[in-house]
Amino acid sequence: MLQNMIDAIDNELIEDDVYLSLVSFVVNGNSIILTLELTYQDDENVLQKWEIQCNDFGEHKLELFYFSDFKVLDEHVYLWDYNKDYFELYFNGHVKDSKKLIGELYIAHRDITNNLIPFGTYMNGKIEWLLGFDLGLFAKAPVNLIKEYCNVLEDNGLKGTLLPTKSDKQWNGKQTDYKVLIFGDSYVVAKEFIAIQLDNS
Repeated sequence: MLQNMIDAIDNELIEDDVYLSLVSFVVNGNSIILTLELTYQDDENVLQKWEIQCNDFGEHKLELFYFSDFKVLDEHVYLWDYNKDYFELYFNGHVKDSKKLIGELYIAHRDITNNLIPFGTYMNGKIEWLLGFDLGLFAKAPVNLIKEYCNVLEDNGLKGTLLPTKSDKQWNGKQTDYKVLIFGDSYVVAKEFIAIQLDNS
């Protein structure tokens, strides 16, 4: 894991204005290799240089920028597609005020995902278009989110039905051993993270 990296950084005689930065990354098969540097904010002198191997990765968003902390989590919004039960939500009925419904769906989605997943990601098309059919598949999403969608539909006079399914990211059945490495605005979902300290030169 990354504990050796955390310990080495903590043991460095450094001040508060020290930052990590992602300086490069390479995708190698089913692994992503990140190169990080530890520097003072106003000094290009590299205090430590690290390589993090993210093995059997699922997805990532990477920005070459400074960040002040990083963490590895086994429970997070970015992991829902990998470790949550999945359901399809079917609806039946005619909605009287589609704008009200859409607004309530947006608020529910924003609150439960902490605004980390774009609204509409799990919908089966544009919402107003879907509602125009008065029945059909509305969304496919992790259980905690799809239940909120169902509640909003039913609060607006529609009937919702949930049917179990699985995420496209749950290969070979439900996966529960993915973790997410988060640093700044970047993240990597993978099964294993290995940190190796490099020569600064």
